[in-house]
Amino acid sequence: MKKLLFALSVTILTISSSFGQSRAQDLNPDFEDYEAFESDPIELDQEVRDYFGRFFQSSLLMGTGIFTSGLGRANSAGFLIGARFIYYFDRVWAVELAGGWARHNTFYNADNTDITGVDISLKTTLIPVQLGVRYAFDVKKLPRSFALMNPYLAFDGELIFRSESVQGSPTVLGLNSDQQIKYAAGSVSNSTAFGTAFGGGLEFDVYRNQLFLGMDLRYHLVFWTDSSEIIGAIDRRGHYFTILGSLTYNY
Repeated sequence: MKKLLFALSVTILTISSSFGQSRAQDLNPDFEDYEAFESDPIELDQEVRDYFGRFFQSSLLMGTGIFTSGLGRANSAGFLIGARFIYYFDRVWAVELAGGWARHNTFYNADNTDITGVDISLKTTLIPVQLGVRYAFDVKKLPRSFALMNPYLAFDGELIFRSESVQGSPTVLGLNSDQQIKYAAGSVSNSTAFGTAFGGGLEFDVYRNQLFLGMDLRYHLVFWTDSSEIIGAIDRRGHYFTILGSLTYNY
């Protein structure tokens, strides 16, 4: 009796299984095993990239910085390097964080101060730190010629640390007593400035929407703590203009 019940149970289970598979195939002729529904990670990543466009980017920056006004008369164009990190909230809006290092040669002499007894050479080092927002145009809505350039606009708040070190043996007889101390041999002056920067740039795709080469132009409105100081015919005011090449990786 027990053998008969066991045989009936096996028979019923076999028939039920066969019926279930046949029913599933009737409902979906393309029905396959679970493995057929596993997504290929590479294809999925490409689909998400095509849909959302940009996610997180990191950029290496290199170029020049140029002072304006009185500081422009005293400082040569400088060498600037930096890095920038960009995180996109959607297809167009992003937040960006950047830092850099710049070096300028600075001179105060009879030619630019219009006073005798002054010959000072300094090395000026800048460390800018920026935090702001970026608007990158939706390339799908731009004409093809503009879309290939991946244009963007940016606005940042920034903090700039400046260090000025006197080089060699300066001549300071034509300066007042406070300035003679400030620009004495071996002296180092440190200061901090606040400002804002605005501008934009272009980025050209050089490798499968992952690697971009571009150019970034920004004007920096900088407010120095010693901007009221005057050395002969020039003051210590001046904003900053940067021209940078960029190498960007799109994750």
